[in-house]
Amino acid sequence: LWLLLLRLHRRVFTPALADAARVYESEALSRVIIDTSPVGLVLIDPSSGEPLVENEPARQMAALVAADGDALYTLLATHARTAAGAGAGAGAALEFQWNAAGAARHALELQVSMAPASFRDRPVWVCALRDVTAQAELERTLRDARSDAERARAAAESASQAKSAFVATMSHEIRTPLNGVLGHLELLARSPMQPAQQERVERIRLSADALLGIISDVLDFSKIEAGQLDIDPVAFEPRSLIEQSALLFSAQAQRKGVKLYYALDPALDRVFVADVQRIRQVLNNLLGNAVKFTESGRIVVRAALLERPTAADPLLRLQVVDSGIGLAEDQLTQLFQPFQQADASIS
Repeated sequence: LWLLLLRLHRRVFTPALADAARVYESEALSRVIIDTSPVGLVLIDPSSGEPLVENEPARQMAALVAADGDALYTLLATHARTAAGAGAGAGAALEFQWNAAGAARHALELQVSMAPASFRDRPVWVCALRDVTAQAELERTLRDARSDAERARAAAESASQAKSAFVATMSHEIRTPLNGVLGHLELLARSPMQPAQQERVERIRLSADALLGIISDVLDFSKIEAGQLDIDPVAFEPRSLIEQSALLFSAQAQRKGVKLYYALDPALDRVFVADVQRIRQVLNNLLGNAVKFTESGRIVVRAALLERPTAADPLLRLQVVDSGIGLAEDQLTQLFQPFQQADASIS
């Protein structure tokens, strides 16, 4: 009998006790994990809404909702029964956002996950609660900030459009009397005058032409901002365009003692189709800068054709080369920015 008991102890009781000890150890570890989890975990009775097991975060969240901690669990159990009756299924997991007002008038946002299970031979709801109040508040703040930014952007765009419309209107209105001034200067230049008077009238006319060009540039810039700049392609001859631009700045270059040349490719004796007014505007700006910033030496305007292997039509390349101060590499990045100057000390 003793040998039989010893054999049963070794073969049956000892392994059974070891298994029981592991079960107790696993249950204790599970309780420690549940108690130390930052997520609220609770087992809720589906019929009464009573908490069977809960950890400290769940207890604190329930206390924020009402003085009686069971109130939150009762509401969750009722919500689970309603969802199951609405077609979610008694065995289906539930995930939803719960908004509750705490006893101390705290706005509490809970992210709830519920799933049915069994605990000690009775059905329960396993409920995980996560406080997302700060996250929800941050999202609302971000939405408000985004809405404010959109309103500010709309207001800025409206102000920019109003400014562009005002500048365009003023530029257009100023050109009307200026054209009258230019017309009368043209008539005055044809009347008999002394050479000194003729020279003064010519200088006034040149200044008025320059002012008209500036106003046209401002009007074009306003059109670009408003997205209304139209390109008007017409037939033109590059030779006459370059000759007119060179003659326009020849007097200024001569006064500074700077030689002004232009070199044309013989292949340019043909008709091109493009917006000649825009090309003239760019070429005059380049020539004006070249004359302005070249104290000695020469300025050369070059025009040539660039054949493109992948295209049937060639490109017209215009170059303005001068012996002035030039541009540094870091200054080239600002070349096509509006109202930018490489060196602010140069007037």
